[in-house]
Amino acid sequence: TLVRPNAVPVAVVVTDGLPTVPLHVDADPLEDALAQASALRRVGVAVVVVDAASPGMAERSCGRELARAAGGLHLPADEISPGVFLDALERIA
Repeated sequence: TLVRPNAVPVAVVVTDGLPTVPLHVDADPLEDALAQASALRRVGVAVVVVDAASPGMAERSCGRELARAAGGLHLPADEISPGVFLDALERIA
């Protein structure tokens, strides 16, 4: 039995947005990351992706794609404040 049956599991994923290491030998790192994000969505885990891509790499970041696959929210790290983060958690939970 669950101690808190109304609780919503939440994962906060902090990433530089550059998938470089696959989970399996000879696999595609982006496909692996997206598959894991989709798996979180399927099991009902709410996801916030904090995208810490450096300014010159923001356009190459897969943070938005990860958030979309997880059915979650994408937050650029440089735009986060305590209020923004709490609003994000309230929106997904």
